[in-house]
Formats: sequence, C-alpha cells, structure tokens
Amino acid sequence: MPSPMPSARKTGVGGTVDAFNFIRRVAFPSTPVVVSIFAAIAIASAGVSLLVAGENLVQTLVFASAVFLLPGLAGELVNSALLLRKDRILDFRRLMGVEVISILPMGAILLLFSIIGTLLGLTRLWEDGFLIGLAVSLPLRFLTPMAMSSMSSWRKLSAGLPTALLTTIMFLILSQFLSSGSSPTVIQVGVLVASGLVLSAAGVSLIIRRVEIEGGAEIHHSPMGLFRSFLDHWLRKTPTALEERLLSLSTEGSIETKILSFSGRDSRPIASFVVSNFHPVQPPGRTTPRSI
Repeated sequence: MPSPMPSARKTGVGGTVDAFNFIRRVAFPSTPVVVSIFAAIAIASAGVSLLVAGENLVQTLVFASAVFLLPGLAGELVNSALLLRKDRILDFRRLMGVEVISILPMGAILLLFSIIGTLLGLTRLWEDGFLIGLAVSLPLRFLTPMAMSSMSSWRKLSAGLPTALLTTIMFLILSQFLSSGSSPTVIQVGVLVASGLVLSAAGVSLIIRRVEIEGGAEIHHSPMGLFRSFLDHWLRKTPTALEERLLSLSTEGSIETKILSFSGRDSRPIASFVVSNFHPVQPPGRTTPRSI
C-alpha cells in the first residue's frame, strides 16, 4: 500500500499568512498575561535598581508600585476608555503591550545609573536615570497611537500624555519621602518632562507626515492608511477596509505585466514567470482597462 504523500510545505502568501498568525498568537497574549508581564518587569527593574542604590525594601516596593506599575495601568485605562475609545486596533491589551516595551529602556537606564551612583557614592543619581529613562520612552508612547490609530489627530497626540504625566506626578510625590539627599526640584522635573513631551510629539508628527508625503508621492495613496487597514485585517480578521483600499489602487492605477513562458517538446507549457510593475496613478485623460 503506498504511503500517503507528505503535505507540501506552504510557501508564498499562504506561508506568510501562517507566519503572521503565529506572531499574533505569540506576541499578543491575553490581557491578564500582558498585565502580569508588565507588573513583573516594573517591580523587578525598579526593585533591583533601588536596592542597589541603597534604598530599603519597603521604600523600594512602594516606589516600584506607585511610580512604575500604577501609572502605566491607569494611563492606558484612560487611553482605552476615553482618548482611544472604540479604536479598531489599540485596545487596552495592546496598549499594555506598548507599556511593556516602553518600560524596558526605563528599567535598563535606571539600573545603569543606580550602579554608577553606588560606585561613585552618588546615592540619588538613580533619580536622574529614572527621568532620563522616562524621556527615552516618550517617542514610543507617541509613535504607537500616531501610526496605528485611526482616531483624530488630537486624540492620538493626547494618548501619549496620561502615563507620562501620572508617572511624573507620582515620582515628585514619593521622591521626597525616600532617603535624604538632594533631589530634582519640581521645576527641573517639569522642564525635562515637558521638553521631552513636546520634542517627542513634534518629532513623531514630522516623521508620520514625511512618510505620508513621500509614500503618497510614490503610490498616490495614504501609506499609513494602508498600514492601518492591514493591521485591522490581520488583528481583527476584518478584510473590508484593506480590500477597499486595494480595490481603489487597482481601479485607479495601471498595471504593466510581462509574461515569460516556457514550453516543452509537445508545446505544452512547462512554467512561466510573471513580472508586474504597479503604477497607482496614470496621466490625466488616459484610461487603462482593468486586467485580471
């Protein structure tokens, strides 16, 4: 009895879709898992850093919970419930995934400054490291809603504020109750955070605008709109928006196709190569028949 034929390995579009679905399952776990990962990273990174800097255990746990953990949760709750409510892509779970990524540089820089401060005898240097880490995380907090959300511009810009502002407020409150020593003043912290927010918001907005201008000139369609439609199709399995955009491109553009065919001895086709150049816009007055 002949053995069953092994299943062919998926390639091309089918294999790509399977790969994206695998990434979706691995990279986007459930909400409790994402929150647990965020809490573990927040408490571990802040706890180790402050213990290295010489703070006691109680102060360390309070600071880690009140400055790292709670502002992240509260800020993304505000975003998901108010600023980005009903957004097709950025729900609370995915926003917390962004928090996981944002907190990694904060924790790394905080630990680095804590170690340097301990070696140099500067016991409060970790505070500077915390503020620098917060400033470093700001561009990502703005880039995610600006690139992925389909909400209005003011909502997307505002979505980068809640977590950063809550973190700053809690830091200013609790830093006064930690070990004695000179701490950054309210004015110093306010200037640093405000500068970081303005520069991050302006920089990300300019990047998105440049992508739209240069990409739009190339394909004569909104590249960010295509990106958001793809995310909507991939993450929510709703292909309507993506299909409409692709249909618009296919009907408004012209497609040049070249086919190279190979035939056998009996004139039966063996293989063929298809090369297509896609030009989304054609000269005014020119009509191109739709090709299938």
